[in-house]
Amino acid sequence: MNAPLDPPLFPAGELAPSTSADPRQRLRRIDDLAAFPGRLGELIAGLDDRILERPYRNWTLRQIVHHLADAQLHGYLRFKAALAEELPTIRPFDETAWSARPEARSGPMSPTIDLLMSLYKVWVDLIRQMAPHEWERAYFHPEANAAISLDRALAIYEWHGRHHLAQIVWRVEHLD
Repeated sequence: MNAPLDPPLFPAGELAPSTSADPRQRLRRIDDLAAFPGRLGELIAGLDDRILERPYRNWTLRQIVHHLADAQLHGYLRFKAALAEELPTIRPFDETAWSARPEARSGPMSPTIDLLMSLYKVWVDLIRQMAPHEWERAYFHPEANAAISLDRALAIYEWHGRHHLAQIVWRVEHLD
């Protein structure tokens, strides 16, 4: 009898080291960010509760979707703060505790996808209106003890979406 496959830690690859993006790379990331909620919605549209309750490492697919709303909402707010304030200190959140909440463990997908669709519309509009020099603006992340430029933040959040999409795809392809 074969043991079930362990899900890979980084099914979309690891986050690339910090480098400044050239304008073409930045535009690709923005386009990928803009397409993310539609891709996620299409991916989970046909999944029933039985599949949504399947784990990928420590979280179910349902928890991953709710986590995406939590984390990406933080991303949007971090962009807004960095654009409006001088090196604001952001508030980290305990993603494990948030994902353990009842609404994350059993809540419906539709409102969360709707939230992500609206959030990304506003977020991508904000990003597309940024002046070139604003990509150097930053926020301070106390857990990383570092200033994170908006250029780097774009790379992080674009990768974060791809990372979790790849987790969902992997689990659906390996239902055992």
